[in-house]
Amino acid sequence: MDFATVEAFLGLVDELCAAGPVLMVLDGLHWADAASLLILRRLQRVMAQLPLMLIGAYRTVPRVAALAGLRAGSDGVRPAELSLGPLEPSAVTALVTDLVGAPPGTALAARVAEAAGNPLYVTELITALDRESAITVRAGAAEVSGFTAPASLADALVHRLSFLSEDARHLLRVAAVLGSRFAVSLLTKVLGRGAGDVLAPVMEAVEAGVLTGAGEQLAFRHDLIRRVLHDAQPRSVRVTVHQEAGRALAEAGAPVERRAAGHGPDRGHRADQRRTAPPRRRAPLPGAPGGPPRAAPRSRRALSAAATTASRRPAPAGTP
Repeated sequence: MDFATVEAFLGLVDELCAAGPVLMVLDGLHWADAASLLILRRLQRVMAQLPLMLIGAYRTVPRVAALAGLRAGSDGVRPAELSLGPLEPSAVTALVTDLVGAPPGTALAARVAEAAGNPLYVTELITALDRESAITVRAGAAEVSGFTAPASLADALVHRLSFLSEDARHLLRVAAVLGSRFAVSLLTKVLGRGAGDVLAPVMEAVEAGVLTGAGEQLAFRHDLIRRVLHDAQPRSVRVTVHQEAGRALAEAGAPVERRAAGHGPDRGHRADQRRTAPPRRRAPLPGAPGGPPRAAPRSRRALSAAATTASRRPAPAGTP
């Protein structure tokens, strides 16, 4: 935008204000270019002399230094700021109903809840599912059977995170495999980095609203993003991350039950095995006719020691 265009726009605003009060609403100020921000600063300086009101909406990230000047105001004009929180559940239901023409059923409501009240993510989710013809309306309710994030939804949400540094995006991809909540100490072990090295990308993700504090752990603010980041990675990558997490827990002395429940060598394969494995015949009980002999009992302590020893074996070459 050249100087002549800027001056012409300001002249138009003067003419409109001469005819009566003017309300100017601008969305997406975080993407505004230098010329647009210059116009806003010029208008802000004359607001006290004109019947003019400016309303601007912006995201807190990516940060734009010039927006700090607008927020500070000038010549006695101090902008009022209003922070928008997540939508209430009733508002989310109303939004989904408006988008699909029927209130969400149980399964669809559960998927929508992963957006944590973010209207942008709710809209992206419903639009992507509708594009895939994955939503059906039965008995007056909109439902979805199963859930695999459509490619269009994954592309849209990943694009929304493109303003983050590659370091922060890599951290989030690994964290997505660890779960909705995870300990920073476990994340550093899996990444093979010190706590100081991950501080900057962690804080970047927190300030961007992707991660949030959850007691002594971190958590994804929107589980929908975690699910999309998780599903977008090859299964082999997810299995490797779980193996590294299991090894880290073993080295930290975590109970065997915790390791087995959360992360282990076969984690990531089980769901696919359950879907593809043929039905098995029930084997005879130990000691029964035709069955195997009874195994000698082993103590929990022996099992724990064996599991710990196995988990401490060196990682395969090339494992992150």
